[in-house]
Amino acid sequence: MATAYNFQLGILPERKISWRTLASSYGILVLFILIILSLGLIWPERLELKKNFHITELIPLPATDVPKPLPREQQPKVVAK
Repeated sequence: MATAYNFQLGILPERKISWRTLASSYGILVLFILIILSLGLIWPERLELKKNFHITELIPLPATDVPKPLPREQQPKVVAK
């Protein structure tokens, strides 16, 4: 009981691009990005990025170049009369 099917292998026909849909989707995307970027101008204290800087010395200073502390002047002892 085999029936004949019209079965063809091949590529599907190309769909036409709806330029109106393409333009509106890119327009909505650009509008969304502009809204996100403008939030930083409206609420800057909420969107402040964490500023965490670390300094790494590539060439450490030699021990001889480290300044030594100045000697303290000794004050004369005061004796009560």
